[in-house]
Amino acid sequence: MSAPPAFEEPAFFGWYIFGGADAQLVLWDIFLEGNTVADSHSVSKKHVVGSAHFGATIVFGRTRLTFTQVFRTKEFDGQDSGDRFGTVALSVNF
Repeated sequence: MSAPPAFEEPAFFGWYIFGGADAQLVLWDIFLEGNTVADSHSVSKKHVVGSAHFGATIVFGRTRLTFTQVFRTKEFDGQDSGDRFGTVALSVNF
């Protein structure tokens, strides 16, 4: 009988790619709509915000190096373009 996958020794080298998309319904964003108690600066926000992400991971033994790129739609009226940002993560499994 073999061990469950959680207990098997990981391969020394591997890689994979991933991606996804989502949409969010925004009811209130204090950073865009301002203070809830007193008058303050605000902009008209979008009620639905979407994002897509993709990335790749390289695995060396118990170490993973992951790069992720995120694309997000506009969050408020007057915004020139949606946001784009990336992340790099290094993790080690003990």
